[in-house]
Amino acid sequence: MFLQVKAGYWDKKENVLEFLEWAADKLGITKKEQWLNVTRKHIIELGGNTLLDKYGGVQKLVTTFYPEYNWEDVGISVPFAQSKSQLLLFNGLKGLFPTENILIGVKLKPKKK
Repeated sequence: MFLQVKAGYWDKKENVLEFLEWAADKLGITKKEQWLNVTRKHIIELGGNTLLDKYGGVQKLVTTFYPEYNWEDVGISVPFAQSKSQLLLFNGLKGLFPTENILIGVKLKPKKK
């Protein structure tokens, strides 16, 4: 459905939201936090590679178009996993520490003395 679209198609918010709703249906997503299990590969397979390039990845795409959802409530405040191994690590850590925010790919600035 979205494998070939006209230039500028993804510039319209309603087109991106239509894709996200369609992708959610195809991926069996019924709750926003289930987007945590979606990788770049999933979106690319559904024809959303241009969207990933435009928005910088799954997290940025989803958080941009679902800003009303409090993503920190599900323990994520950094980019979603970009690979299957990162996703497995995130899910494993979330299982071990369900009440903690899990940070992936964060570069911490050293404290000044």
